[in-house]
Amino acid sequence: MRCWKKTLSILLFVGLVAFWSGPQANAASLQFYQLDFNLDGNITDDSDWGVAELTFTGSTNILYFNVVVNGSWEVQDVPVLSVEGSGVSQTQRFWFDLGNTVGVDVTSLNYLYQITTSPLLSAPTGTSTTASVADDPYVIANSGAAPGFPTVPSSITMVGGEAADPVQHTNEDFENQQAGPYECAPTAVSNSLKFLKKKHPKAMAGVEDGDITIEKMKGACGFVHNWGCPRDTWWSLKDNYMKNEKLPVTTRKFNATDIDKIGGEIDRNQDIEMEIHGHTVAVVGIKKLKTGNYEVTISHDKDQTDDGTGPGDGGLEVGPSEYNPTTGKWESGCLKDYAGINYFVVECPKPPPPGNYVGGIVTPVNKLALLAPYISLALTCVMVTAIYVKRRKKKQN
Repeated sequence: MRCWKKTLSILLFVGLVAFWSGPQANAASLQFYQLDFNLDGNITDDSDWGVAELTFTGSTNILYFNVVVNGSWEVQDVPVLSVEGSGVSQTQRFWFDLGNTVGVDVTSLNYLYQITTSPLLSAPTGTSTTASVADDPYVIANSGAAPGFPTVPSSITMVGGEAADPVQHTNEDFENQQAGPYECAPTAVSNSLKFLKKKHPKAMAGVEDGDITIEKMKGACGFVHNWGCPRDTWWSLKDNYMKNEKLPVTTRKFNATDIDKIGGEIDRNQDIEMEIHGHTVAVVGIKKLKTGNYEVTISHDKDQTDDGTGPGDGGLEVGPSEYNPTTGKWESGCLKDYAGINYFVVECPKPPPPGNYVGGIVTPVNKLALLAPYISLALTCVMVTAIYVKRRKKKQN
């Protein structure tokens, strides 16, 4: 009888696990927007870009987001990294083709969505829901007067794919401050240093809040009013500032071809900034897909008027974009209008987190290998003691 009860309990537990981790993995809410662009004076109102703003509860699993808009599967198996942690309510934004002619104001749409723990083979089905669509400003000033600042491309469906492995590379509890015109680089650096101070309080104990404000970082990054920071050198100017001010922060530059190393840097709670040809953002999550592409989740202020008038959040945005390392281009998401990746900047405190730093690459310390000599010595001592005790007892007998 007891055995039967135990078996029943196990089956019930397995059933509950299967229920909660099944295809529909996460209840959430959605809001929709139509983007109005102002890219350094290049204005496109009522664009054909739509945004699905997803509020969900973070998971230990990688989630997959799918949305059907007006009968079209517009967000397809996009991996969602829980950048604020498991069990925490958080919001991310996903760009898609709204399906309108540019210049036509869209006020409502029909949608249905599904969040799963594995990719879908086909579009979600069911009864659609009608939702209102609000206007959403996207105002970015060209940092460093980079040539060829992007015009607004035609919108496309956001297509993701299955993750290459189950590990989420995320920087949790990452601050996102309002940025004024041209202030993307110093704002990203200030956000990053605030993150480092929270994650490494002992190493960053000598850094005061006043040392890492946006205003201080404007001076550190060579900011010029109505022009911004020099696109290719702001990171080295900031590095010199850290050294001159004796702030315990290291700065390393990684090329776009080093994107496969960024996940490991994030795993050590090091912050990442990414310069994308005229705009600088913070990277808060990254995931390699089985296709070889990368899903990069960024944090930035997409409305650099610094007046807090964006819908609900003053323009602060967190969301993924898909990067193709073979072509060097963004294929979908909120970075689709940028040419590619110029470089990454990786910052960490002094002393750095445990690891062997060789040529900008960190190899984690093999703690078991370090303990091996001591383990061997301890086992030898145990064996010698056992032999001695055994012989002594035999002699006494």
